[in-house]
Amino acid sequence: MAGGLKGMLALVALAAVGLAVRWTTAGSIAAANSHDLDSLTVLVVGTVAWIAYGWLLLAVVTTALEQLPGAIGTLATAVATRITPQT
Repeated sequence: MAGGLKGMLALVALAAVGLAVRWTTAGSIAAANSHDLDSLTVLVVGTVAWIAYGWLLLAVVTTALEQLPGAIGTLATAVATRITPQT
């Protein structure tokens, strides 16, 4: 029960981060102007935020897929081992 609740909270937090990144970067491509340093800064920071969010999403999905048996679980384990830090 507690593991399922923690997993659900993690998914909700991941969705909230995605919505926050979407909200903060909305319109940054259309507003980019080479004469305005602020708009270019927002575009660069937004791009980095989307890359970090994609990396986080990939890590969460592969970690969840590790629990599956067979080839999918083995492949997900290999990917998760490569992209997540081992402590």
